Amino acid sequence: MFASMPCTRRCRDAAATILVLVLLLPAIALAHKVSDSYLTIGPVRDGEAELRWDIALRDLDLALDLDADGDRRLRWGELRARLPEIMAHAAAALAFDQGECPVAFHTLGIETRSDGNYLAMGAPLRCPAGGPTSVGYRLLGDLDPTHRGLLRIDRGDGTTAALSLDPNGGEQRLPTAGGSGLAAFFADGLDHILIGYDHLLFLLCLMLPAVLRRGRDGWRLVDAPRDALLPLLKTVTLFTIAHSVTLALASLEIVRLPPRWVEAAIAVSIVLAAVHNLRPRWPGAEPALAFGFGLVHGFGFANVLAGLSLPPSGFALALLGFNLGVEAGQLLVVATATLVLLTLGGRRHVARVLMPTASFAAIAIGGIWAVERVFDLAIIS
Repeated sequence: MFASMPCTRRCRDAAATILVLVLLLPAIALAHKVSDSYLTIGPVRDGEAELRWDIALRDLDLALDLDADGDRRLRWGELRARLPEIMAHAAAALAFDQGECPVAFHTLGIETRSDGNYLAMGAPLRCPAGGPTSVGYRLLGDLDPTHRGLLRIDRGDGTTAALSLDPNGGEQRLPTAGGSGLAAFFADGLDHILIGYDHLLFLLCLMLPAVLRRGRDGWRLVDAPRDALLPLLKTVTLFTIAHSVTLALASLEIVRLPPRWVEAAIAVSIVLAAVHNLRPRWPGAEPALAFGFGLVHGFGFANVLAGLSLPPSGFALALLGFNLGVEAGQLLVVATATLVLLTLGGRRHVARVLMPTASFAAIAIGGIWAVERVFDLAIIS
């Protein structure tokens, strides 16, 4: 009997919304703070140097299940009992010159950073060839695809170099004096935006009004693709400028904001952008929203370069590489999404429900992220 009942327009819209949410559940589950550890070598003299490695306690817990009482708060007593295991795990995850420069870690203490507590470890680094030339980094390689190691080298001659280490990238050559591993930071920026589902969802919410317009009979596709081009360029360009500014300010530690509240604000920005799509109080304000909230989103990228303490030249090159990677990823996503929207929007019945369906789905997803981040919960894991 029920199979023969016709599905109303509301029924179809609700089904479409549920389908979008189901398809996006993996993105909801993976949207968390990007994971980084910090390594410092130097100064290098006569092939010898001191190595320092700061690893977030949450990452050590992920790898070794250190939270004995399960209260999601690591205490010194829980760490102290397993320090030998932690040191051995760290030593196995890091190799210089394919093991020719052995390291034996000791504990330096707990370092408090803006995004949580880190275990600081030190080790003498002695290389028979006169200084390390390559590094193999494997920490969390099979557990967290977002994880990176951020390495700074003090050459001992007044120059520094920096490199972003991919745990699944194999052996990587260390940059020459004064270098910044531009290609590595470009790849890092590309990775960060492609797995930065919250940043992308906000950008996609702002893209929708450029491709779909409200008419007397509901939402419809723009008359010609070129009509969407200028609004899209404005939105993406202003978003880029804004998050580049705050990324630089936060990375240089000129402006500091608690990461937990930044991440929550990013989630709220998605909700507000989606609500604006449904009930635009300021039609055509998408570029202004892109710039305003782009300033907030820039703080979400800041952990990539913060803490490296690079000199101006090295920082500028690292920032350039990272930003170029982010923009390449954004352009790839925007171009792909535009083609999809133009294709779907060409079908009148799809165009009519695409804007409300996508916007309601974004409101639900952004709301879940906001609650998780404000109250430190894991609603979907």
